[in-house]
Amino acid sequence: MRPFFFGDSKQPLFGIYHAPTAKAARRTAVLLCNPFGQEAIRAHRIYRVMADRLSRSGFHVLRFDYHATGDSSGDCSEASLGRWVDDVLTASEELSDTAGVSRVAWVGLRLGATTAALASARRPAALSDLVLWDPVVDGLAYLEELRRAHVAFLAEDLEFPPVHPFAAGTAETLEIDRALGFAIPPTLRQEIRALDLGALASLRAPRVCMIASIMTEEMGRLQTALASREGQVSWKTLGASEAWNSEQAMNSLIIPVDAMNAIIEWLEETR
Repeated sequence: MRPFFFGDSKQPLFGIYHAPTAKAARRTAVLLCNPFGQEAIRAHRIYRVMADRLSRSGFHVLRFDYHATGDSSGDCSEASLGRWVDDVLTASEELSDTAGVSRVAWVGLRLGATTAALASARRPAALSDLVLWDPVVDGLAYLEELRRAHVAFLAEDLEFPPVHPFAAGTAETLEIDRALGFAIPPTLRQEIRALDLGALASLRAPRVCMIASIMTEEMGRLQTALASREGQVSWKTLGASEAWNSEQAMNSLIIPVDAMNAIIEWLEETR
C-alpha cells in the first residue's frame, strides 16, 4: 500500500494505492468510490479487504477520500456531490497514470455508486467497467433513511426524549443538516434531494454490473429503466448478503463475502 496526496496542490485529495501483487499485472485498474458518512466508516474494512484481494488478482487499485471527507482537504461545510463527481474523474485519471493503463473500472457502494454513475455521464475515455453496489436511486428516500437512522440513534443511544426536533415529518418537509455525526450542508442536501438515478440518460461504460443486496422497489424501477440500455448490463441480487450496514454490524468485522466475491469475479472477466 502507498498512501499519497494527488490532484490540486491547494486542495489535494488523499488516496491509498495498492499495486498488483500477482506475477502478471492486468491491463485494467480498479477505483473504489466511497459511500457517504457513517456508511463510509462501516465500508472502510470492506474496501480494504476488497483492494487487497483485487491486487492479489493482478489489478492496480486506488481507494480515495472525496473533497471535504476523510483525509482529503476541505471543510465538511464544503461537501458537494458535484465536487465529488469531479473527484471521481480526477482519481480515475490519477490511477490510470500511476498504473500505466488505459482501462479503469469503477466500483461504488451506496452514494458512492450513484456518484460514480453521475461521473460516468461525462464519458471518461478510460472508463471500461462500472459496478454499482446498492446505489442510492431516490435521493429524497435516502434523506428520509438518514433522518430515521439519526432519530433512532438519538432516542436509543443518547436517550433523548421521544419527542425530538428530528422525530416528526419527512425529508420532504424536514431539512436535516446532519446524520449520525456527519454534516449535510445545504448544497449537498439539495443535490441529494434532486437525485433520481432511474432518470439518468445513460451510464457511459461498456459494461455495467448492478449489485442488489435486496431487490427493492427502487432497484426494480432502476432495472426497468436500464433494460433498454445499449451495452452489457449484469444484475446480481444477493438476498442472503451479510448486513454490513446494520447497527449490529457497526463495531463488528462483518464482510459481505457474497457481494465481494460477485464483484471480484465479474471484474476478473476483464483483461
